[in-house]
Amino acid sequence: MHTSIPITVLFVGLFALIQVPLTVMGIPSWALWAGGASLLVGRLMHAAILITKGWGNPRAIGMILTFVPMIGFGVWSVYRGLA
Repeated sequence: MHTSIPITVLFVGLFALIQVPLTVMGIPSWALWAGGASLLVGRLMHAAILITKGWGNPRAIGMILTFVPMIGFGVWSVYRGLA
C-alpha cells in the first residue's frame, strides 16, 4: 500500500499539469473529461483491490485505466506538435 500513494500523487499531479497545455493545443473538452474519469476510476479501482485483496485482475485493469489517458494525451501532444 505504501508504494501506491506516492505514485498516485505523481500521476494526479502530472495529469493536472498537462491539462493546460492540452487545452491550449485544442484538445476537445470531452477528451479531457474522459481522461480524468479514466484516471480517477483506475486509481480508485487499483487502490480498492490493493487494500482488500492485495492482488487481482481488477488491480491490473485499474493500472491500465491509469495509463490509457497518459498515453492518449502523449499521442495527442505529439500529433499536434507535428501537425
